[in-house]
Amino acid sequence: MKTNKLIKTCYLILFLLYAMAIGAGFFAPYAYDEQNREHPYQPPNILRFDLSKQKFYFYPLVLKDKALKKYEPDKTKKIILGSNSDEKFFLLGTDMHGRDIFSRLIRASRISLSIGLIGVSITFIIGMFIGGLSGYFGGKTDNIIMRLCEIIMCFPFFYLMLALRALLPITLSSYHVYICIIVIMSLIGWPAFARVIRGMVLSIKNMDYISSAKVLGVGHIRIICRHILPNTFSYAIVAAFLNIPSYIIGEAGLSFIGLGIQDPDPSWGNMLACAMNVRVLTSFPWVLAPGVMIFITVICFYLIGDHLRDRVDPKHKYMR
Repeated sequence: MKTNKLIKTCYLILFLLYAMAIGAGFFAPYAYDEQNREHPYQPPNILRFDLSKQKFYFYPLVLKDKALKKYEPDKTKKIILGSNSDEKFFLLGTDMHGRDIFSRLIRASRISLSIGLIGVSITFIIGMFIGGLSGYFGGKTDNIIMRLCEIIMCFPFFYLMLALRALLPITLSSYHVYICIIVIMSLIGWPAFARVIRGMVLSIKNMDYISSAKVLGVGHIRIICRHILPNTFSYAIVAAFLNIPSYIIGEAGLSFIGLGIQDPDPSWGNMLACAMNVRVLTSFPWVLAPGVMIFITVICFYLIGDHLRDRVDPKHKYMR
């Protein structure tokens, strides 16, 4: 029962994250690139509740020490949340330029979350097709494809991704970088997926209904697409679900070191870049909010993927 509740919680969290990403324009209170120079590294505003008025309110923070970025609440002003006040409410604080971290976090989720889904979808299609061809035809076709997979897989995923990204111009816009990251990840991610599909196809192609289809003169491509690959979907979907976190972390890693999405366009990776400074990290811990989002998202995907794998292959649960 506890496991079911945990998995349902993970589904709910992912649903909320993707809902916020889709409706970023509605949920984000400010523009992602709106700068408030008088509020650099402002800590999160504390939300309070007024029992007499039955409304939420907060005290605006005033910068008292510009060098150390020290703020103090101005208790002479009691700002009702949602009122037409010039004072701004920063739920998760601000960054070095005074930009609202919460608004940027929501906008960044569009990039970080969509890269995982789109990249895995492309990998899914390529891996299914090439793995199906390799397992079905066997012989030289199988040897060539498997050797190619082994060559690609012998390089560490992240370092190969870095090398391929380094070949592209550094002056690319964030939109073009987004497309390039998806293409690069898909091209280096399909071999492992194709090997799994190939192993399943090797066992499926010897079944009686496949032999009957061959005797009836059904074409090879039709047999692969309509009779063999659909029987691998259950395992393939689980594998795809477990691979989504690696795409999210890969994009975050590239953006973190400056090879991915470029500022001011936000992604969870480049928002974490300021946390490389130890002084900033210790003095302004709220800049780690994107890291918390990456951690929560990755854990949810892994838990759901592991749960789906146990349902597809119950024996796996007892072999761990």
